[in-house]
Amino acid sequence: MSTRAGEFITLKDVIREVGTDACRFIFLSRKSDSHLDFDLEVVKRKTMDNPVYYVQYAHARICSLFSKAAEKGIYAEDSLYAPELLNTPLDIEILKKMTDFPDIITSSARNLSPHHLSYYLLELAGNLHRYYTVHPVLTAESRELIQARMLLFRCVARILNNGLTLLGVTAPEKM
Repeated sequence: MSTRAGEFITLKDVIREVGTDACRFIFLSRKSDSHLDFDLEVVKRKTMDNPVYYVQYAHARICSLFSKAAEKGIYAEDSLYAPELLNTPLDIEILKKMTDFPDIITSSARNLSPHHLSYYLLELAGNLHRYYTVHPVLTAESRELIQARMLLFRCVARILNNGLTLLGVTAPEKM
């Protein structure tokens, strides 16, 4: 709604324009008593400026990585997991962020504040995107490091999927 121009756009029109996922994510990214600036042009774009695309793309990126790994005959095997290899600052940052997930869910539910979950997912997706550009996964130095990173990514994908599902937003495998 633009009060200056005296224009209305119904929620039905917004959903038709940007989709249910984008509407849900954007509306659930703000406190219920705070002002909401819903920039239709940003939300329509398939870019990293679009918050829902940013989070969904992180999930799709991991799924794509696992598809590429499968084509090469590489699979995440729990029995080969060597957590001590996840020792870079970005590894630690993602591991710490993942441990926050249960508390975020509890806090969001207890306080009826789903925006905490939206913020959390944006931060986790940001960590994943940074990690992906800095640390190779499938071309890491050793088989053990490949396995450790693949298992880390599998855990991130699970959290992104669960978080998006709780918000009523899809976690696509391809984008």
